[in-house]
Amino acid sequence: MITSLEVDLWPIISWSAQNIHRLDLVHLDTCVTHATPAGDLWCGPSGESTWGGMSPEGLVGVSWQWAQISPGVFALVDPMDVRSNLALLGSDGSRLSPTASAMVHNRIVATLGWQAEAARSLKSSRARRIDAVHVSPSSAARAS
Repeated sequence: MITSLEVDLWPIISWSAQNIHRLDLVHLDTCVTHATPAGDLWCGPSGESTWGGMSPEGLVGVSWQWAQISPGVFALVDPMDVRSNLALLGSDGSRLSPTASAMVHNRIVATLGWQAEAARSLKSSRARRIDAVHVSPSSAARAS
């Protein structure tokens, strides 16, 4: 599994914010991390997605946490916390502010089909949990 912490450790890649459409990112990993307690803002399961691709300077990665807010509906947990090894540059060549970078990162995320990957990961996670349940012969007999 590739996590956002690993993306943060990748070498920094400078990239023009005006050319984000030229990044060819593919799905690397999506995992379910936990179900959030009902008292929190998010009541459903949550996870993390990581996408990446090659640039002329090296590997680019983008990662974020997501939550299922209702069946089939996923949202970023914190749109200001999309992690990446991109150093986004403005038209004058200077590095964008953290707020401006967050806006560009969110535009990147919006172009990716990550919700389908989150749904697939959640379905796979549920299947593994069901497979892990062992029903003993005595408990099966009591259930009938």
